[in-house]
Amino acid sequence: MNRPVLFVRLVFSRSLNPSIDAERATVAIVQDVLLSAATRWSEKIVAWEPNLKARAAVDFDRAGALAEMVAVRTRTTFGFNSGRVELRGATREFVVVVSVNDRPTRPVGGHLQMANEVTVQILTPSVAGVSSLTFAGKVFEELCVGCVPLWGAVHLDSEYRAKVMQTTPSLRAIGRDFGRFLPGLFAVNYFSDKYVELFSSSEVLALPGARRVEHGVFLDVADPFAWEVESERYSAALARIGKELFFDRLAPDRATVAPTFADCRE
Repeated sequence: MNRPVLFVRLVFSRSLNPSIDAERATVAIVQDVLLSAATRWSEKIVAWEPNLKARAAVDFDRAGALAEMVAVRTRTTFGFNSGRVELRGATREFVVVVSVNDRPTRPVGGHLQMANEVTVQILTPSVAGVSSLTFAGKVFEELCVGCVPLWGAVHLDSEYRAKVMQTTPSLRAIGRDFGRFLPGLFAVNYFSDKYVELFSSSEVLALPGARRVEHGVFLDVADPFAWEVESERYSAALARIGKELFFDRLAPDRATVAPTFADCRE
């Protein structure tokens, strides 16, 4: 039986191209957070490609190394940046994917997509001497506070598939349309101020597991490994936040609420 994969997911409404994101320096912060949280993993990092000859080492001990790699690897022949860099470390504990696009908000097939994203896919029960859940929580908080994404979550792959993905007749992320809703309420969540403005923060902050930070709100709803048996907690949180902010696969065409993203280069 395959072990469930625990995801840390951050979605951005701005480009993570280092030359565009110089003020925020998001990719540099990702490098610093991972180096601090997983020293052993960081000892030997490779920008991974199926073709062995296309792989390249990334020295996390050198400031700016990841930003340089991302800038080069996502550069297209048309002069803009669009692509992803997958990082594998000295251990097999987790994999990191940094996705970049110079157009941060992109209408695709009638859905508004956010193409700039950072994911940490945790593959083992423990990482750097602590449980995978403890590691995920630490990395998630540090990345959200430091990088200020639009939205983020910690979830199992099974929770994401159940709430966001269509599996037949083809695999498709039907729950990703940021112009209409968030993909879902997950076990652990981060809402930037764009979303805090849409719900009553006092109502949400009254929930167990809710905390206000400078640019958003964290909300822990459940243990990610027990998400399937915590329906009452999810229902209580949705009642406070507002169901209309989230995708519902049982009623995909219902009225929803979302921020306005007017500038495709926001």
